[in-house]
Amino acid sequence: DELEKVFVALASGDYSTAPRMGLRATLNGTTAQGLNDVVVEKIDTLRLVQLAVEINDEPFVRYRADGLIVATPTGSTAYSFSAGGPLVDHSIEALLLTPVASHSLFSRTMVLDPESVVRIRVELERRARVSVDKEPLGEADEGDEVVITRAPRPVEFVRFRPHSFPRAVTEKFHLE
Repeated sequence: DELEKVFVALASGDYSTAPRMGLRATLNGTTAQGLNDVVVEKIDTLRLVQLAVEINDEPFVRYRADGLIVATPTGSTAYSFSAGGPLVDHSIEALLLTPVASHSLFSRTMVLDPESVVRIRVELERRARVSVDKEPLGEADEGDEVVITRAPRPVEFVRFRPHSFPRAVTEKFHLE
């Protein structure tokens, strides 16, 4: 409905841009970049996967769960939120590590420095599916690792009016 207004605003320079942090994931030599999240999840619907997590080359925790989500603040309003993660203002840069239906004692979302390197290793002879923004990256066998980092360049969003994160949440979740 507003296409003509958008063209006029673009032509006149009546807009601003806002950078959003992206993600990069590598599995067995294949790399993909995304804006929202990287998901490592079970393939066998009847069994949990065991995923060992390292953050910046330090062992963190092993999760027995349906999967793990590593999200950006942009992705915090999607699958990570559905799995119990927090909503994070898009102007903040961070990585969110959210377990999905965890059977581990520690099942809270971790908010990490945006420069963190997250390694997720598949254990216990169970395969896992890896996706970046819902696009398949591949399948991981026991011992395979997914390495997740910040993307080298941000994604630039074009804005035609002032942006308010609380307003965006109110509209997205129909809170009014």
